[in-house]
Amino acid sequence: MQQGRLIVSEEEIRRLVARMSGEIDRFYGPRPNEPPVLVLGVLSGAFIFLADLVRKLTIATEIDFIRAASYCGGATSSGNVRILYEPVVSPEGRDVLLVDELIDTGRTLAVLTGYCRERGARSVAAAALLDKFERREIDFKPDFIGRTIENVFVAGYGLDGGGTHRQYPAVYDFSKKTPAR
Repeated sequence: MQQGRLIVSEEEIRRLVARMSGEIDRFYGPRPNEPPVLVLGVLSGAFIFLADLVRKLTIATEIDFIRAASYCGGATSSGNVRILYEPVVSPEGRDVLLVDELIDTGRTLAVLTGYCRERGARSVAAAALLDKFERREIDFKPDFIGRTIENVFVAGYGLDGGGTHRQYPAVYDFSKKTPAR
């Protein structure tokens, strides 16, 4: 399948991941006598970004996953975020870092932040590789952002188009294409 217009190259992704990992390391700082930071990857899209990010971190981490949905198979958010899979590791008493590949409306990360706080997390921070700020519907700002992108339908590097195209090593604009289903 031919990809659409290149939005974020492999090289730029590497630079963004390196910068963000440094910011996260500095944010949490030395953690003697503290439990590892609980890194919760937001499934399914964040798995590639999460893998690259945690391999660059120097802080101690424990990794788990959480799954939420607001798109229900379409290209537009329903506005109703449902948690479909809860992490095995409890966030209670932990510093939690939510990792997602893309933030647009802000609803998913806001709901997941609330979820972690309700379950007793000591702190909750959020990281997103890409930010479609112009689509924000609520006042939510991640603590760590790779870069802002234009409001186009993107796929690759974990982002999907109709469940496919996650495997591409870069991010492409699929706005003018009909994603394979």
